Formats: sequence, structure tokens, C-alpha cells
Amino acid sequence: MNKLQENLIDKAYRMALQTDEKIHTGNPAEHTLIAEIEKELDTRFPLSYIHFLIKYGNLSFFGETFYGTTQKGMQATSAPSVLFVTKNNRALGQLSERMIAIKSSGYGPIFAIDMSEADQYGEGKIVEVALGYKITGEKKVLANSFAEFFYSEIENAIEDLNE
Repeated sequence: MNKLQENLIDKAYRMALQTDEKIHTGNPAEHTLIAEIEKELDTRFPLSYIHFLIKYGNLSFFGETFYGTTQKGMQATSAPSVLFVTKNNRALGQLSERMIAIKSSGYGPIFAIDMSEADQYGEGKIVEVALGYKITGEKKVLANSFAEFFYSEIENAIEDLNE
């Protein structure tokens, strides 16, 4: 795995720890669970996202919730389960079959990993998917990897805390 990607995720987590805000993480995922979820979603997860799942499961910090694995594993029926949220959004036509839901905006759009735009290292671009995606196909690239997006979101949340 690209150590820079791994380091960005862990650096963001350490930055969040230095605040007075609570951080909630899920159960770290086993490789077998990750493989089952990938199979169910018919996609491969980028290595930076796998690192996040193995280390944190899912994560909530200062109103930001990053989807991942939960104690209920394959039987999860709510957020923050990446499996549940991705399957539901795909069924509603809000994501393509090559997208993985990783976070809700809270105001409509969905943040997703778009594996149709994966680079040579298997990192998918992070996109903001518009509410009308089913009709328009509109999406906006926000970051080149999950690690970059996660770091940026945590950094922005900390800046908001300090205002």
C-alpha cells in the first residue's frame, strides 16, 4: 500500500484526537469481512479505504460520519454500514454500480468512491454525487483518493471547531 495514503488517514485521526471533541469508531474490520462486502457490492475497495476499515471500521467526528464496517457486519441495516448505504443508494439510482458511498453531505449530495475512475494504484476518485444523479449523471471530483478526502474533511472540521 502507498504509505503516504496510510499516513494521511492516521495523521488525520491523530489531529482529531488532539481536540476536545469525541471520536467514535466502529469495530476494526477483518480482511474476510472486507472481502465479503466487496463481493456483495461487486467492486474492489481502494487500499486507502481498506486501511481505514481495518484500523477504524467507521468513524464519526464533530458531525462528520465516514461509512465503513459495523458490529453487525453483513447483516447491518443502517448507516454507518458502507454495505447498507451503498446498496440502498444504488437501488435508488443515486449511485452507479461502480460507486461506494462513504459519507453523507447532510444537505443532499452523497460522497462516494468512484471506482470507474481508479488510478494505476487502484485508488478511486472521491466524487460528490448530485441528488439528480439518476437523471443527470452529475458528479464532481473532490479528491484523488479516500485518504486525501478523509484528511481534508477532518482538517476542515477542526478548522470549524476553532472558529
